[in-house]
Amino acid sequence: MNVSLFVHKKSLLKKFVQKIKEDGVFYHVMMFIHSVLKQPMQIDHVKHKILKTLIQKHNYKVAHGPFKGMKLNEDPIWSKYDLITQMLGVYEKNVLSKIIEFSQIDDSLFIDLGAADGYFAVGVASGGIFKKVCAFEINKKSQQCMINIAKNNDCMDKINVYDEANYD
Repeated sequence: MNVSLFVHKKSLLKKFVQKIKEDGVFYHVMMFIHSVLKQPMQIDHVKHKILKTLIQKHNYKVAHGPFKGMKLNEDPIWSKYDLITQMLGVYEKNVLSKIIEFSQIDDSLFIDLGAADGYFAVGVASGGIFKKVCAFEINKKSQQCMINIAKNNDCMDKINVYDEANYD
């Protein structure tokens, strides 16, 4: 085998391993089964089943990670299936790890632009990761959701919710 072919195969293997790390083993096993059986995955059915199990087990609370114990909104504004990774404590894990890293430099203020339903804003406030939070969100329903979650987690005194972030 020549060297360039070996390097190419090694590169492909590295990409494959990285993809499994990003998407998870379960996803790739399901995709493999789907391709072999040529049957629709019915992924929404599977997601629903997982979500139902997690809700029964954790009652809309984050079970692991820095936001452990945080109560989530039972009727999310965005995708209800985001609750799966939120309850598991791995929602946007790369973002969460950067937030934690920044808090170790300065934990006085967290600014969340496009705060959506407040997962990160409320999480860092209720978890004591940041002392004060300024959350900007233009969607009124999302703002109300964030306020409700903050109240349910007894951290409304640490969060200010604003509309559009601008220079005024």
